[in-house]
Amino acid sequence: MPTELNLEIRCEKNPDGTYNGATYQDGEPLADFTVRRAGCEDVRSLYVRVAAEYPEDVVVKVVGGCTGCLAGERLEEAVEGARRARLTIVTLWMSVAESFTFSWGIPAEAVAARYPFISDGLWRLRRKVTRELPLLIYLNRESPPTQAAVAIPFREDGENPYNCRLLALHEPRAEHVRLLTEFSQAVWFLMGNGVLPLPQHGEALMRGLLSLTGRSLLAL
Repeated sequence: MPTELNLEIRCEKNPDGTYNGATYQDGEPLADFTVRRAGCEDVRSLYVRVAAEYPEDVVVKVVGGCTGCLAGERLEEAVEGARRARLTIVTLWMSVAESFTFSWGIPAEAVAARYPFISDGLWRLRRKVTRELPLLIYLNRESPPTQAAVAIPFREDGENPYNCRLLALHEPRAEHVRLLTEFSQAVWFLMGNGVLPLPQHGEALMRGLLSLTGRSLLAL
């Protein structure tokens, strides 16, 4: 049976052309799903974030001045991709946490200064690196760590910005390469579509990750 929820994003247009958007479930506002002074891309990210949070059979209605921001088939593709990425993170994070702690860094050059073993690989990718996304850092669970791997996001042929190049201090096991690559791409996809905040937003990224994972992923 369909999930019976009245889910609605209500938008109003500001005099400067930006939008304020608020999400309501059964008439009650959802505090974590709002935007203010937002452009169309922010409204789109809000829609993807809301739609990905709920089952596929829940319809998200959009009313008000921002409906024009949400036209096109690619929006629904983003929602489906976000649902898959969320499921990937929820399913895999404990497997990652068994062997690694997880963190991130931006810009790429700052990460390379801290982990010089990625410098050559980063240079080879230099024009393809997805600069708006962070590098993701995996350290083994020793203190201090004796192994490290860094996932670098890059565009292939100018298209998909979520390709992953995993560079490691020591040769990783094949199953770890697959695990960390899949996990990294899911994290980047959610960042790129506004479901997870970017690191530039400070503690918001930590809170977003903890809503999908657990503290053991982020610390020894």
